[in-house]
Amino acid sequence: MWAVIGIVAGAAALSIWEIRHWRRVGKRKELWTYASLMLAVTALWATEAMNAALPNPLRWIAVVLGPYGKLVYSMFE
Repeated sequence: MWAVIGIVAGAAALSIWEIRHWRRVGKRKELWTYASLMLAVTALWATEAMNAALPNPLRWIAVVLGPYGKLVYSMFE
């Protein structure tokens, strides 16, 4: 639990510093991009710190690209 609190506190500290910079510069798109990526990464770190089972992205890629590989292989048989 302390690891999750540390991760969230670190992300909040970094976000406060970065958000001030992006607001001062006036880059709203970059601010939204940074905020959404930081939220996703913080959620993944917190999930990993709680020892939860994370899905394997390579399996998703194999599901999407699997039929194309079979198609190309069947063309060269």
